[in-house]
Amino acid sequence: MKKDLNYLNSKWWYRLIKVSFVFLFLLSFILPVVGIIFKNTPKFDNSESYVKCANGKKFILNQHDFSDSFAWRSDKEKAENICFDGVIKFRDMGNSRGFLSGFMTSEIVSETENSGKYELISKYTKTNWFNMIVMSLLSLALTIIVFEFIRRLFYYIVLGSFLPEKPKKYLFFKMIYKD
Repeated sequence: MKKDLNYLNSKWWYRLIKVSFVFLFLLSFILPVVGIIFKNTPKFDNSESYVKCANGKKFILNQHDFSDSFAWRSDKEKAENICFDGVIKFRDMGNSRGFLSGFMTSEIVSETENSGKYELISKYTKTNWFNMIVMSLLSLALTIIVFEFIRRLFYYIVLGSFLPEKPKKYLFFKMIYKD
């Protein structure tokens, strides 16, 4: 029996491989594009974002180790401390016997009206659309080339030819076919 695409289409394992191949092909189309889009989405920029205090001071975030555009409680406390405008008095908590000596307590003596008030000015990186489109098209082209190579290699191994003859498509009966 001559092995051709009609012969392969009659085998259940070939149809299973074909379905798996198409599934992997589609998955290989989608995943790189999603990864490229995710990589190129705008991100919070610590070096450009800053805290603007109500008293006029301005502090760049990456100099004060802030997390991101979402201010965590520790970040809020940092911002309030950075924007504090007033006088703090420290005193030693130790008693005459040296108990708790070295531990300090603080007390705010005076504070201005705008002390601790701030505004977070968030800046984000820009999306490079050209890069995103070019990388997506390149990944799609590479996917097509790799999967076509795998398909041709499979045909060569199973059928002995890189370009097997295409099966004839029948219109009504096996006697009338379309070339």
